[in-house]
Amino acid sequence: MNWVKLILVVLVLTLSCKNSSAQSEEDSLRLAWAVRRLVRPTDCNSSSTDLGPPRNYYPARPGKIGPVGPPGCPGEAGPKGEAGSCVCNRTETNDLKQMIQNLEDKISTMESQMPEAFCLLGMKSGMIPDSAITASSVHSASYCKLANARLDHHGAWCAVANTIGSQWVEVDLGKIQKVTGVVTQGQGNYPNTNEWITSFKIEYATREGSRTALTENNNYKVFSPVNFNKNTIVVTRFPEPIQARYIRIIPASYHSHMSMRFDVINC
Repeated sequence: MNWVKLILVVLVLTLSCKNSSAQSEEDSLRLAWAVRRLVRPTDCNSSSTDLGPPRNYYPARPGKIGPVGPPGCPGEAGPKGEAGSCVCNRTETNDLKQMIQNLEDKISTMESQMPEAFCLLGMKSGMIPDSAITASSVHSASYCKLANARLDHHGAWCAVANTIGSQWVEVDLGKIQKVTGVVTQGQGNYPNTNEWITSFKIEYATREGSRTALTENNNYKVFSPVNFNKNTIVVTRFPEPIQARYIRIIPASYHSHMSMRFDVINC
């Protein structure tokens, strides 16, 4: 095989000499490297250093993609679009508006006529916890617990003594909100108990501390008459809505004993 290689080398050199004027320096280097590899193939076990092909022998390849650069500046806002148009049936639109208004009027009427059904703030439903109900005193009778002060409960809150001006029951609504009045009942359905409050005053507050008296014409407002039996629900509205978290009811007169069930309303 050596004589075959020798013939190939002679041919390559001959061609190289004939075209030397047309060969570039880079082509000559490539040719010399190819001849060297042909005559003396690379020995993988040899310790000799093979400098490899000349510069630019292999075509260039792109490198790895670098990290993403920071975002560019936002572009300018585009021009404002043209106003849209709507082909509407005005009769249908007006009819729909009237239907909505009628529904709102009905809801308002129902709230004003039946606040005990639509406007309660949580005493009856139990949303207000027992811990939010406090009083000046609580009678020891089993049906007189503070938790029984809820509207429609089978018991009631009962004061220890019927001392006018010093007995009260209070509820913490949990947050400041609009209050328009209270809803009250007398003692529950226990036999031989005909007890209720016939008039009361109101104090309120937005935070712990002193209470503000609800007044009318700069005088302490006394709401009377209120309850007249032990089970009928009576709605008592304030002269004006107030913002409050704490509502305190202070009995000003009573029948038989100071006993009460109640809730607070916001409409």
